[in-house]
Amino acid sequence: MGMDATIKNKQMIDLHTHILPGIDDGAKSLAESIILLKDEQNQGISTVVLTPHYNSEVLGLDSFLNQRNVAYSALTEAVKKEKLSMRLLLGAEVYFDPLITTIDLSSLVIENTNYILLELPTTYFPANIKKVFYNIRLKGFIPILAHVERYAYFRNHPEILKDLADTGVICQINADKLFQRKDHKFIRSCFKHNIVHILASDTHSIDKRPPLLACAYEKVEKMTDKVTRKYLEDNAAKIIQNQPLLIPSGNAYI
Repeated sequence: MGMDATIKNKQMIDLHTHILPGIDDGAKSLAESIILLKDEQNQGISTVVLTPHYNSEVLGLDSFLNQRNVAYSALTEAVKKEKLSMRLLLGAEVYFDPLITTIDLSSLVIENTNYILLELPTTYFPANIKKVFYNIRLKGFIPILAHVERYAYFRNHPEILKDLADTGVICQINADKLFQRKDHKFIRSCFKHNIVHILASDTHSIDKRPPLLACAYEKVEKMTDKVTRKYLEDNAAKIIQNQPLLIPSGNAYI
């Protein structure tokens, strides 16, 4: 459960979750999904984007979409029965593939937007990543890079992440990392160099990475300031409204 369920902010939006039941390494049952959504609602989160993992090298797109739709239908029915007042949007966390632009990305974006959440390999930095991201944007989609604090190559060479951000890639950090001291130095550096654009929970289960978004926003405000917190909250709202973000690049915006 969340660290402080009394924190309220009706505008909070969680853009990255694994709450759909039985589809990936997230919630294993419908009952667990409902517990997680109740936790999110108690924190004041009004919109939850459901982003199950998708890897085109492992599963065909049609099969994934069918599995996602079945899980979504079951979850929305349960939400109605529980009378939860939340907005649920579909999306996906898409594993990076050099051939990713050959699949139908429009079915994987955050619902009713051009924003798409992407996950990179953890063991190596893809050599052609800038070209692939360029081609994604060329097709009209805006890449969001999931949990940037997780990759060792960004930690060791933060200039690589800054370079991607300067080209218009949206960078997301996980809420739970704000409470892990070993991650503070890198996250503070990201804030200092304007490489954090979105905060999301990436919640997986009650025990593994539970929703911590509300208290994470409080932590951001203490770590930086109210302006930065509002910037992150506003960006989340703009994304689900399919609006462009103002991304700082040095002293300018792109």
